Amino acid sequence: AMFRKSDWESVGGFRMDMEYGLEDYDFFLSILEAGKEIYQIPEVLFHYRIKRRSRTTRFVSNKEHVKKMYRDIYIRHRKLYQEHMDQYVCALRDELIEQKYKLKWLRRLKAEFMRVLTFI
Repeated sequence: AMFRKSDWESVGGFRMDMEYGLEDYDFFLSILEAGKEIYQIPEVLFHYRIKRRSRTTRFVSNKEHVKKMYRDIYIRHRKLYQEHMDQYVCALRDELIEQKYKLKWLRRLKAEFMRVLTFI
């Protein structure tokens, strides 16, 4: 990510009290709240290596930590979420539908796999 130092300073930089991570996500929400724009380059320009034992892997392996961090981020940026509630709710609904269809497909695949195993 690239950003102006003055923007980083104006929003207080990265929060140091986010013990499980997501301080970059929180930072970019703060940038949006400050009325700045964010542009995502639609291509992979580098690969981020995550070690088997890292803060990130510990975070994503603990459902309660993930819930807490996203809850904290929502509370911290409630006004921004409320301003964009319609888009946010629609995006959440779309993702829920995607996940339901993926789960349905995986269950069918598992059932087929189990039939093949019992045949062998």
